[in-house]
Amino acid sequence: MLLDFQMPVKTGLDVIKEVRRFIKIKNDKLDELKIYEPQFIILSSYNTAGFKNHLRQQNINQVLEKPISEE
Repeated sequence: MLLDFQMPVKTGLDVIKEVRRFIKIKNDKLDELKIYEPQFIILSSYNTAGFKNHLRQQNINQVLEKPISEE
């Protein structure tokens, strides 16, 4: 799941928390089939080591920096 960190209404982390909460609620109700958490990728122009460390502590799988180059 690719999310921009700073969106108009919510941050990418807000959306991830909602997705995780939804998965937990559904999995608590299901006996056989489980919903697996997707990989989370945050796109951000905040490129500091402290910010990236904060995202890693939130179990974000990958951080991509803006602007994105062709490479």
